[in-house]
Amino acid sequence: MVPSPYRDDVSAKGYAAGYIGGGILLAVNLLMIQQPQWFGMKDELAGTQLSFLTVGFWWLVFSLPLMRNVPNLPKQASGLTAGGYLRAASKRLGGTFKDIRRYPQLSRMIAAFWFYNDGINTIILMATIYGTTLGIGTSDLILALLITQFVGFPSTILLGKAATRLGPKRVLIATLWTYVVIVLLGFGMSSALHFYILAVMVGLVQGGSQSISRSILSELMPPNRTGEFFGFVNITSKFSSIFGTFAFGLIGQITGNSRMGILSLLLFFGLGIAVVMKLNLNRGKADALRNADDPFPTETKPPATA
Repeated sequence: MVPSPYRDDVSAKGYAAGYIGGGILLAVNLLMIQQPQWFGMKDELAGTQLSFLTVGFWWLVFSLPLMRNVPNLPKQASGLTAGGYLRAASKRLGGTFKDIRRYPQLSRMIAAFWFYNDGINTIILMATIYGTTLGIGTSDLILALLITQFVGFPSTILLGKAATRLGPKRVLIATLWTYVVIVLLGFGMSSALHFYILAVMVGLVQGGSQSISRSILSELMPPNRTGEFFGFVNITSKFSSIFGTFAFGLIGQITGNSRMGILSLLLFFGLGIAVVMKLNLNRGKADALRNADDPFPTETKPPATA
């Protein structure tokens, strides 16, 4: 477990490394697709196919340090079948959901994360589609995506350091307000230059908002249950992430104007900001440490032995 004073910085460095690594690979893959002859390929289709292979190879190579250096827990014999593991996992997930009520500040932060992360994911997923509907060319859209990646690398590190000095809650709220500005500017966007400006703005706050969210969540979780609770957050956020794109598409279809769809994201960021502002991090940390000695959810404790 990373000591508390360093979590914001360490989390930010992890996300920043992802941006620079992903940005390099994305740049190479785009060259493969747009300039396949540079790589000895005959057409864009061959470049696209090779890009898929390079992504798999990239994941494999950069997973090796994790597989080689991070210790694993001892294997425990359970005697469960595949179906038994599925039932046990479902029961444990239900127990985790009920047990989170013991951590009111953590519950509040998870709810806030559902809201604003849905807005962030919608911007990531719908940016190029939205730009295309406004008549922005493919090359401009691709270059803007690269700009976001490479701006995200230094800005994520800087926001991590800012969170250490100024407090993660304050910096997280600032990044979310920046997203509100991005949505409003996106509503009025009309040229490739505007799209570039928004790409820079997204790069400035995207990694920071995600890394600081992770460090705050880790502070509010019992130290010996972070894996379990982060698993819960990851699973539930996957389900919640459909609502932003649904609202974006639905409002765009009803109004016949995709600009109105992007305004729907103000609701998600507004709710997220409102909930985060009510967080009491000190109380949440105290709750996490007070319950740290209880390694099992209330409903899934093993039976006592004689």
